[in-house]
Amino acid sequence: MLEIDNFKYGDTTSLKLFGEVEIENGDTKINGRNHWVGAGLGTLAAFIGSTSGVTINVTTSNWYILLGLDTTTATNVTMSSLAKPILTQPNVKLASGSYISGSTNAVSVRYASVWLPGTVSGTIGEVGLYLTLSGGNYPIGNLGMVARLSVADGSFTAFSVNTSKTLSIYWDINLVYV
Repeated sequence: MLEIDNFKYGDTTSLKLFGEVEIENGDTKINGRNHWVGAGLGTLAAFIGSTSGVTINVTTSNWYILLGLDTTTATNVTMSSLAKPILTQPNVKLASGSYISGSTNAVSVRYASVWLPGTVSGTIGEVGLYLTLSGGNYPIGNLGMVARLSVADGSFTAFSVNTSKTLSIYWDINLVYV
């Protein structure tokens, strides 16, 4: 668990929030910035509204990264799931939270998912980060999509999974108090 100090309800500090995604599959290497959806903004509001500070709990059970096949649907704030999700879950999931470069005003959470060779196939056109949310009808338990990277948004070019190679996705969420 990671707690962000020096942040109290009513504080006038500005926040900068951004997500960066890295995809690796054989010779395919993609880097991009995610697009937030309504659930992601709501989750952030819940963090900010905490009167006792913000706690980021990064266990392996409260999040997923999912792959999708859609290449034509642009991300919009009302999305709650990928347009055409592949529900094959990764073989390995790791998550960690830390202050950025020893800073007390910048925190990063890294989510990493790995699909072993032959586990997943298809042409990937979208990727989504799912976090624990209350209510709703979500593809995996109570996990709802909070951010998305997609071909339709111009974030990357669709690619066919090289099934003889490992597919790895690293999703960093960064929150900086400025």
